[in-house]
Amino acid sequence: MVCLFLLSIALPAAFGQVKFPTRPISFLVPYPPGGTVDTNFRALTEAASKVLGQPIVCVNKPGASGTLASVSLKTVKPDGYTLSAGFVNHLIIPHMEDVAFDPLRDFTYIIGTHCTTIGIIVGADSPWKTLKDLVEYARQNPNEIKYSTSSPGGVHHFAMEEIARKERIKWKIVPYPGSAGALTALLGGHVQAGSQASAWASYAFSGKIRVLALLGSERNRYLPDVPTLKELGYTPWTSPVGIIGPAHTDERVVKILHDSFKEGMNASVFLKTLESMIIDPCYMSTADYDRYMRESYPRFKEAVQMVGLEKRK
Repeated sequence: MVCLFLLSIALPAAFGQVKFPTRPISFLVPYPPGGTVDTNFRALTEAASKVLGQPIVCVNKPGASGTLASVSLKTVKPDGYTLSAGFVNHLIIPHMEDVAFDPLRDFTYIIGTHCTTIGIIVGADSPWKTLKDLVEYARQNPNEIKYSTSSPGGVHHFAMEEIARKERIKWKIVPYPGSAGALTALLGGHVQAGSQASAWASYAFSGKIRVLALLGSERNRYLPDVPTLKELGYTPWTSPVGIIGPAHTDERVVKILHDSFKEGMNASVFLKTLESMIIDPCYMSTADYDRYMRESYPRFKEAVQMVGLEKRK
């Protein structure tokens, strides 16, 4: 009788455990090989695979503004063996066009890992030393300032248009397919300013460009003298990056993945990769990451409407 009683206590504990992973994990990268996203996640998955004891294999799946991977992720078995990078474009693009996923229903948000560093930049030889200088020039010269971005309908676009609305100025967006083209346009003098992710880091340190402001709410450790939009009295715009899985992934598997990637975030291979792109780690727990995405969804709807890119019904 005593043995049966002890067995009845042990069974729930045994069934509460899950053996995971027992085979390699596929990690979908929504952009081509060699880019910032690919480089960052290859470093992180390398670190996390050592914690998990199984390989994490990165599979590049570019297309559809970074959402092709999300469409694929939606259809796989929610067993933790297929994951993907998560971005705020999951929250933006559904307001701009029809997509084959629902960002609030079709994914499990596992962990937030870092926040993209985005800056408002000008050439080093430009007359504008501060964002206030640039705004004042735009006020006196409507539509003369052209700024480059990697694509319309992102936080870099929203930030510039929010500033323009608040200051009652007019400047023109010049979108490019990627950050490299947007940066080249600025360096070549085809535009006077840019609102771009940190592909410009090496140019800032070499003195070829000047960073007027960062879009977030906290200063960057690598650019301590550059103010944030929040400090300057504007709405801060952040772009957290994380790891997602399909909806209904077992909570026990989610915890294993969360804990492993969190440990991987402390690995030197990952931290050095972020440092090379002046990106700060930006950890969010499973609950915080999920809350951020859900609370931000309606805000991005308003932002898309602000810039006039909402989909037509």
